[in-house]
Amino acid sequence: MAIEAKVSANGVASNSYPFGAAGVGEAAERDDALVSAVISAVQATGAHAASVFLLSGDHRSLVLAAVCGSPPSLVGGWRRIPVHSRIPVAEAYRSGRTVLLADAQETMRRFPQLSVAAPYPFGSASVPVRAGERTFGAMAVLWAPRPDGSGLSRAQRRQLRSAADRLGTALAGLSAPRTLGHYDDRTTPVMVTVPSAPVTRVGLFDWNLATGALTADDELCAIFEIPPSEFDGRAATLAARIEPADLPGFRSAARAAVEEGHVLAHCLRLRDGVGGHRTVELWGRVPENPGDRQASSHLVGAVLDAGSGMAAVAAIERLADGFFALAPDGRVTYANHSLENLLRARQDELLGRRPWDVLPWLADPVYEDRYRAAVVSQQPVSFLVRRPPDEWLVFSLHPGTQGMTGWAASVRQPVPAGTGPGTPVAQEGPPVSLSPPPAAPRLGVLYRVLQVGSALTGAVTAHEVCDVVAEQLLPAFGGQRLAIGVVEERRLRLFAQRGYSKRFSPGSKAPRCMPGCP
Repeated sequence: MAIEAKVSANGVASNSYPFGAAGVGEAAERDDALVSAVISAVQATGAHAASVFLLSGDHRSLVLAAVCGSPPSLVGGWRRIPVHSRIPVAEAYRSGRTVLLADAQETMRRFPQLSVAAPYPFGSASVPVRAGERTFGAMAVLWAPRPDGSGLSRAQRRQLRSAADRLGTALAGLSAPRTLGHYDDRTTPVMVTVPSAPVTRVGLFDWNLATGALTADDELCAIFEIPPSEFDGRAATLAARIEPADLPGFRSAARAAVEEGHVLAHCLRLRDGVGGHRTVELWGRVPENPGDRQASSHLVGAVLDAGSGMAAVAAIERLADGFFALAPDGRVTYANHSLENLLRARQDELLGRRPWDVLPWLADPVYEDRYRAAVVSQQPVSFLVRRPPDEWLVFSLHPGTQGMTGWAASVRQPVPAGTGPGTPVAQEGPPVSLSPPPAAPRLGVLYRVLQVGSALTGAVTAHEVCDVVAEQLLPAFGGQRLAIGVVEERRLRLFAQRGYSKRFSPGSKAPRCMPGCP
């Protein structure tokens, strides 16, 4: 589980428990409750993402406080949502009811502006976070479209509401009001990865080479396919599971490690009992205890079983096409050597960074939209990329809850004239006779324009227009104050304001006309 460290806008350190004293206490309890809530929501509903929005200090916005599965950077302009917005999270907060959208069609029917701003296939459910009469915010989950078009079952909806209610009860139990924090656009949300079974198994051992005695934990016994209760504590019992041809080299390496005091790193093949085998890594060293002579004949260490991972990596490295893996936040976690030649970037430049931060020609909003479409819909996408000066590549992204696998290759046939970067490509077949895609919408920005425009249609008086601007634009962009002035007799008069002290009354006048006044 990965949790970002942060310092909230009110200066209270959090998300550092148990590594720092500042995180001990109710701030840590709050963050623990947030982490538990988003993980429970994902597990209960089978969703690939969950998020919690809490009410801001001025009660005008819902601010992203925790997210599981989707990185906060993906949320873009929706990290802060006005409470009066026509958006599912805000409606769940206002109404106190569950807002369930089974698929893209239902989202379009009930929230057309949201569908225009986020034109991706997905289902969602939003529930209020409350305790008694108090509502703290709302929680939402997101899932990939299902073949039968179904949403959440009755049991899943009940479990989602229970997770939100547990969070509300935990927040209500915090005695210090400031523990909830003053959530605003500077707040760094808690980020949690979706739990999954470990890919690599690690077993620990302590091996006395002089006597042959070996102490092993339960995981090491499982790797060697021996029930822990049946292991007799002898190295020979484990050696019987090793491919016979590997034993002489392994024993020689182990003796050399003990005699010379260096680290033992060795690969072994374990027999599976049906004629096959799998490869594991063994790492060991002599324990550092100069006063104990017996310690010099010991090796302590671990056996790592990566399953078929090592063979898969070796196979991918032999391919001519580029393959890579991205973490949920878009950072490169693996890149094969062919990708270096394709992108003209070294592995050490790519690993741990987002591709578009390393390569400026990938920092295009249309590519960002293709990446976002894959993450939100959990459906594979393929598209064309132009590498300067005029070379074309095809990228294919295959998402999952733990990140994304990518494939890239050169386009070896002519690209039709007028084709633009980001043009979708069929999952199979050459990218021919494709027209340029529409410009990619910036997540949240288009929705703000539509939302303000819709709200203004219902405004009759000038003061109602001011109210709409204040309620929609201030929370959306993190503004704290708003002043609207009108020019009368070559003087600027304050017409309406939000966030200023009372001495700035609508009747106050500027001392002189501002530049540009008629």
